[in-house]
Amino acid sequence: MITKRKIKELVNRFCKENGIEVKLSFSMQRGYENAFGSFDVCQNILFINFDKIKTNDCCVFYIYHELKHALQYLKPEIFDRKLVKSLCYVVLYDGTCFKLAGDKWLACKLKGQDFLNIYLSFPYEIDANKYAYQATKLTIKQNQMQELEKIYQRSVPTKKVSDTRLSKIYHQIDKLAK
Repeated sequence: MITKRKIKELVNRFCKENGIEVKLSFSMQRGYENAFGSFDVCQNILFINFDKIKTNDCCVFYIYHELKHALQYLKPEIFDRKLVKSLCYVVLYDGTCFKLAGDKWLACKLKGQDFLNIYLSFPYEIDANKYAYQATKLTIKQNQMQELEKIYQRSVPTKKVSDTRLSKIYHQIDKLAK
């Protein structure tokens, strides 16, 4: 079972290995209470929902996932242009979208699209999910692999959205975000 102390150690080790600093909070942001975790680049805080994470050793996947997001935002120069561009955009499952403008997130709402596959197709999400999967495989027991596979499969789009379509979605968000 994962403990807060183990999470702190994992976060500190990752930050040291990657030359970044983040604050860690076990109190989730308002609106994210049901998430396993999130990284807020504007506050430089890694939020971990300990009540959800502590239930299963495979849930370390979500910590690694959010740590990768922290690295993506704090060291964009080590990632490709396509991934870095995608960091400015967020699409939630209900069509609520955000665009990072300086240190603020501007919001808008899109309609009538497959938002889950859009979200899961963002380059920064694909990268974070692949990293989390590989890192978690190194920390769990063999008999936990099936559970990890389930977690990872939920993070893979059933139908990947093309880069061209993602660019059109970014453009829509650019026009609507206020």
